[in-house]
Amino acid sequence: MAEKDQQHSSEGGNIGRDKIHEQRNAQRDYVDNSYQTVTNNIEIDNTPLRPPSIPDYYSSSEIQRATKYFIPTRWQEKPPSEQDEPANSSLITSSQLLIPHLIKNVFTDKLNRENDFKYFLILGDSGTGKSTFLINLFKIWNSKKRNKEMRLYRIGSKKSWPEIEKITQLGKAPDTILLLDAFDEDQEAVKNYIKRLEEIVELTENFFKVLITSRTQFFPSKMDIPLETNIRTDTSFQKIRHKYISPFNNEDIENYIKKKFNNKLFFWKKNQKGEANSIVEKAPSLMVRPMLLAYLDDLIGKEYEYSFQIYEEMVKKWVEREARRILPKDRETFTRNLYKFSTELAAHLYNNPQEGEYVIFRNALEPFAQKYKVKLSNMEMTNKSLLNRNAEGYYKFSHKSILEYFLIIRYSQNIEFALNFDFNGMAQAKIFHKEMVKDSIENENFIAHNSLFIRANLLKRNLQGIDFSGKALQGANLRKVNLQRADLRKTDLQKADLREADLRGANLQGAILYNAYLQNSNLQEVNLYGTSLRGVKLLEANLNNAILYGVDFFEANLSKANLQTTELQITNLYGAYLPEANLSFSTLTQSQYYYAKQQGAILENVNIIPDQENN
Repeated sequence: MAEKDQQHSSEGGNIGRDKIHEQRNAQRDYVDNSYQTVTNNIEIDNTPLRPPSIPDYYSSSEIQRATKYFIPTRWQEKPPSEQDEPANSSLITSSQLLIPHLIKNVFTDKLNRENDFKYFLILGDSGTGKSTFLINLFKIWNSKKRNKEMRLYRIGSKKSWPEIEKITQLGKAPDTILLLDAFDEDQEAVKNYIKRLEEIVELTENFFKVLITSRTQFFPSKMDIPLETNIRTDTSFQKIRHKYISPFNNEDIENYIKKKFNNKLFFWKKNQKGEANSIVEKAPSLMVRPMLLAYLDDLIGKEYEYSFQIYEEMVKKWVEREARRILPKDRETFTRNLYKFSTELAAHLYNNPQEGEYVIFRNALEPFAQKYKVKLSNMEMTNKSLLNRNAEGYYKFSHKSILEYFLIIRYSQNIEFALNFDFNGMAQAKIFHKEMVKDSIENENFIAHNSLFIRANLLKRNLQGIDFSGKALQGANLRKVNLQRADLRKTDLQKADLREADLRGANLQGAILYNAYLQNSNLQEVNLYGTSLRGVKLLEANLNNAILYGVDFFEANLSKANLQTTELQITNLYGAYLPEANLSFSTLTQSQYYYAKQQGAILENVNIIPDQENN
């Protein structure tokens, strides 16, 4: 994501601070030159500047969803993620209403000349209402005549920057408040957030105020969130102010439910309100996100432990709504096809972003729709649809977290996709992955998840007796895991970390262990019949009484490993690294014995048989 060698102060990063303090004068020249480079790449048309309006990137259903049941956004000084339960952050850190605070204290002329109050990062977790906040701020500001203009743009949209540059060229920037949404979804920011933020600062330096939204987890850590630009003020460098969106507190959730379900004309609304309150009580930590609350009526009637289960139910209800418009005899097939269509579409959007956006034009979407017999013209693009179409005809999932849910479904089903998937910029997908792995183990549900455990973190878990046979666990963290008597036949464990794992009595027959790490692992009485251990690191591993018939140890590192009492006569020991490996009481052929002795192995009381007896 970001360049690893960026230097940071103890309180956060300075954009571009990769030189020592006395070199700052050179940065000013760099900014000027970079600004010219960036602006030269933006094509400016000669059409009149449009009046301030919500960009057509946001579909009408998104805008309706953002405004209909809007609960005023709160902010706090410290990130909610610093608490074990984000829902409890408001109990420890005081929060304020964000929109009134900005209008009263920030967008005022008295701060006009104070550069330290120009740039603001509005940070929040996935689904906490960052875009909703900007849409409502924009509507509230423009509902009255003001002395400053406010404009809203999507950072990753190809249309945004020519218009922003036009505002500057027309001399209107000093009287314009700029709202820039979704920094974390911009492809250039994903590649290098420091460089991208530099470019944005250079392009917006003349604006009155600039608000930028981003997911908090997009940055590697709190220390990596920039606190300064590389633009000098009289005393220092221009500050970037951080404001963290607070999760909903109990009062916010209660007010939302009242707004949504307090319709006295419909008696069933009262029943739904009661069920909605029940869901909140059972899963309070999952209901602090406005995005999930918006689908509360879809979630009624079930209990949820993990966030992925909520998304699973949301998707199910959406598919059911779409299927109701299909003839009864075709609904089952349609349901399967819509699931496949959505998963394939998510993978396509991930692999083929359009100028930094996860969108697809109708003409490009049609082949997917035809393949799975989904008629786009029949799809209901309501405020509860998970697939939206904007005014330009581009389709996208209604929220990035919906895209990330389908990406993890694809991840769990397709080994090649899982091996190549990059979690950078996909924080919610990472959460889904962790939750699904945990749930799958707890419920011993491995059938539907062929590749879910690729790169899974299973550190120190008790997986005694688990059946992972035939599963893909490439790159998984299995360090210090209890895998006693586990069924690992034909399991793909390439590059898996099995250091200090307890594999006593496990069946690893036919497992793929290329480049696996087995240092200090306990492999007593393990079945490795016919398994290739070429190049495997087995330093100080305990293979006492292991079944090693037909095992290939070529270039394996068995230094200080314990192979006492093992039958090695029909294994390939040649090329193995054996210094201080304990082969006492083992059975070896004459040539194996000489090779092991030459390697410096411990060979007390070995049973040596002639080479010709090696059958």
